[in-house]
Amino acid sequence: MGNIGSRPDDGQPLFIRDQHRLSISSAIVTNSRGQTLLRVAPNAFPATRYSAQRESGDDTAIDYVQDPESLANSLPPSFLVRLSNNDELHFTFTFVVRQQGPVSNAAANGAPVSSTSVDTQISGLTYIYAPSAKEVENLVVREFHSDPNLHKNPNVELVGDYATGGSPSVQFSWTWKWRPPKAAEDRGGGWRTSCSFVEYDQRAHRLNTLASFTFWVQNTQRFLAPRSPRLEIVPRLRVPSTQSIESRVSNVSDSEGEGSYKDYKEPQSPMFEPIPEDGLGLGLAPTMTSQSTLVGSPVKVDVATCKPGEDPAVNDDGPLFRATMRSLEQKTGNMRLRMKKVLRNAEAAEEAQRACNSAVADFTNALREAASSNKNAVRPALDHYFEKIATEILQYERQNTINLQKLIIDPISKLYNFEIKQAEFKKREFDEESKEYYAYVGKYLGQRSES
Repeated sequence: MGNIGSRPDDGQPLFIRDQHRLSISSAIVTNSRGQTLLRVAPNAFPATRYSAQRESGDDTAIDYVQDPESLANSLPPSFLVRLSNNDELHFTFTFVVRQQGPVSNAAANGAPVSSTSVDTQISGLTYIYAPSAKEVENLVVREFHSDPNLHKNPNVELVGDYATGGSPSVQFSWTWKWRPPKAAEDRGGGWRTSCSFVEYDQRAHRLNTLASFTFWVQNTQRFLAPRSPRLEIVPRLRVPSTQSIESRVSNVSDSEGEGSYKDYKEPQSPMFEPIPEDGLGLGLAPTMTSQSTLVGSPVKVDVATCKPGEDPAVNDDGPLFRATMRSLEQKTGNMRLRMKKVLRNAEAAEEAQRACNSAVADFTNALREAASSNKNAVRPALDHYFEKIATEILQYERQNTINLQKLIIDPISKLYNFEIKQAEFKKREFDEESKEYYAYVGKYLGQRSES
C-alpha cells in the first residue's frame, strides 16, 4: 500500500503517529458476500511499510492510481490503491493498543528500584473520512470547535474508548461500510477517500490524529448500467372529428357560462385546408373536401352519446339493467354473510383469548401459593420461568387481545353496521321509488300496472 509517513502532510498515503501506542495490525476489504477482496498488513513491528495482497489462489493484479492531490500540491508522486464500487465495500480494521515503555522508579540514593509500564488510555476514538486531507482537517479543527457533537456528521463515526487495563497489549476490531464521501465524482471517474482515526484530548479540548490513510474507489456502476433501446416514435396525423368538436364546445359552455360560447373559436372543419402538425405538410383534408363538395353543404346531426367506455344499454332500464342490479345485490348479500362470519369468529377468538389469559394468571397465582409451603419443589420453576418469561408472554397475549379488539373487531363492526346493513335499506328505498315511477309511467301512458 505504501510507506509510512512521518508527518500527516508529507504526501504519503499512510501515516501512523505512534505505533507503540496504537497500531493497525491488519485491514481487510470484503464485499457483501463476505469474499475478501484485499488484505493490507504491515511488514513488521514497528512497521515501515504496509503491503496489499490478494487472497491465496487469487492471481488478480492489484490496481493503483496516481494520487491527484500530489500533483495539485506539487508533492512527490504517490500512488493509491484502486478499488471498484461494483459491490459493497466493507473495511475491517484490527487495532493493537500497547502499554507505554517502562518507567524507572529511583530510590533516594539514585539507584533504580523497579520499573513499571504505563497503561494506555484512548478516549473517544473517532473515524473521519472526506474527499481530501484538507476537508478532514476542516472537520477536525473548525467543525469540531463550532459544534462539539461532531459524530452527528454523516462522515464521522464514533469507534469507542479503549485502554490496556494492566495488560501489555489489547487487540480489537472495527468494521466500516464505505460510502461515497460526496455525491459528485472526482476527476477521473471515482472518489478519493481520505480517512483518519482521531482521539479526543480532554485537557486541550481538541482532536489528535492517530492514523490516516487514503485510497481510491473507481465508479464502475455507470459503465454497467444497461442502455435502453432508442425507439423512434412516428407522429400520428390527427384530424378533428365532429363529435370531438361538439364535446369541446359543450365543455367550454358548461364550465365558463353561456357568454363564453360566443367567444369560443371553433376549430377548422374538414372542409378547410388543415394546419400541418409537427412540421409535416401531409393531411387527409383534400379527400374529405372533395367528398363534401360532391354531397353538398354539410348537415349537422345531434346524436345522443355517452361517456367513453360506458355501455349505452346500461343506463336504460331493461333486462340488462335489472340483471346487473340482481348481480350486485347478490354480491352484497354474500359479502354481508362473510363479514358477519368474520366478526363472529373474531369475537369468539377475543373471548377465548381473554379466558386463556385469565386461566394462565390464575395458574401462576396458584404456583405462588404452593411455593409458600414448599419452596424447594415449586420455587425454582417460578424463579426461572413463570416470574420472568411467562409474565412477559402473558403481557404479550393481553396486548394481542387488546389489538384484536381495536384493530379487527371495532372497524369490522362499524363497517358491518353502518355500511353493509344499510345496503338492504337502500334496496327497499330503490324498490319503492321504482314502484312510484312505474305507476306514474303507466298512468301517463294509459296502461294498468299490476301490483
